[in-house]
Amino acid sequence: MFETGKLYTVRVRIDYDLTFEQVKRRRGGDVRPQPEVVHLTGASGGMAMIAIFGEELNELHARMEAGVRVAPALDGLPRFTFVPEPGRSGLIQVLQDARVAARERGQVASVRVYEEGPDGKPVLRRYLATPDGMLRAENPGRPSRGDTLDGGFAEAFATLPPHLLDAADRNDLNLREIFLNSTVSGTFTEQVAAELESRNALPPPPSRSGRCPTRARRRTRPRSAAPSRDPLRGRARRRARRR
Repeated sequence: MFETGKLYTVRVRIDYDLTFEQVKRRRGGDVRPQPEVVHLTGASGGMAMIAIFGEELNELHARMEAGVRVAPALDGLPRFTFVPEPGRSGLIQVLQDARVAARERGQVASVRVYEEGPDGKPVLRRYLATPDGMLRAENPGRPSRGDTLDGGFAEAFATLPPHLLDAADRNDLNLREIFLNSTVSGTFTEQVAAELESRNALPPPPSRSGRCPTRARRRTRPRSAAPSRDPLRGRARRRARRR
């Protein structure tokens, strides 16, 4: 049977973690691992183009907006101080770059960002970016550090899709102001999208931009169907008959 739907080409980032483990193989065939284990986080990576159906793309967007973690909560990881590259500034650019750096290094990035305060003066805020893309305030409201209450903004920031973050950066949106004072009911993504739309700057969804979707049919095999034959075995039998 076949499933028909729109097929989208999506570019995703791939990171590879390597684990080197020394084992001892006995004469009887059993294998015993040795205590020396070496883990290399983010040893390699790159970009990949994958094809997925429209409903799968919508599910990915929904999980991102809901803040669903792909990986378990990361505790006890080493930290490093993230310093943005020259020319990269502002809340969105710095936090986006810090999340990428945290993923590449497999460590938690400690970020310091100056944001515009209610009175127009810069306010220093500290964030932690984890390798799985999540974000949280490092010191949410500790008077001794001079920090102000975060109120969940960091977690909400991490749920915004990349195309909305890019549009918000281009249009100089104050995301914290929208988070605190938006009159639009719904998710933070919907609130940011409404603000961009009011400025006639709302970008098209990723499923409608870039490469045009194509109609495709996905073949699914019923559970009761017999597994297909191994083509290599078939070739071996044909060669044997020829001989």
